[in-house]
Amino acid sequence: MHIDKTCRIIAGKYRHRQIQIPDKIETRPSKDRVREALFSMIEPLANKTFLDLFAGSGAVGIEALSRGASLAVFADNFHPACECVRANLKLLNVDQQNFMLLSADASIALEQLSAIKTHFDYVFLDPPYKYDEQDFIYLFELMENYQILNKHAVIIVETNQLLSAKISHFQRFKEKKYSQTYLLLYRRE
Repeated sequence: MHIDKTCRIIAGKYRHRQIQIPDKIETRPSKDRVREALFSMIEPLANKTFLDLFAGSGAVGIEALSRGASLAVFADNFHPACECVRANLKLLNVDQQNFMLLSADASIALEQLSAIKTHFDYVFLDPPYKYDEQDFIYLFELMENYQILNKHAVIIVETNQLLSAKISHFQRFKEKKYSQTYLLLYRRE
């Protein structure tokens, strides 16, 4: 894997550590200031579970672990992204009991997590910008149907479009815009 760029972990246990972003990977790593804003909106993370569903380099899930999450699950269907996440976790010497890595499409990953009865306090969705509102509705409904969300779970969407205030059985309760990027937070009604 040829490494062209890095990004840094902002706070917590791995603060200021650099992680890798492979050259020519088909991901858009969340910018530092967007990640910083995201985590200021949802902290504290101590002993919480976190799903990074379109993991890319794993920067967001690793940031969650750095800030005290007890488990981060990384899922991506792009093999170089999974290899990058694996390398970053190894680089930081993250304890294997604190993470799981799934090389799978989002719907398959959700099905696998349901089968092993894994539940989450936070789910981070940063799919390709080609995703439209119907794609998000489908993901929200899958998460609900597979029963992977804890009672007060928060779904965080990073996207380039403002989605509906209500998606499926979830209501948006917070939103922020940074340049062309929206952070939208949802929870059950």
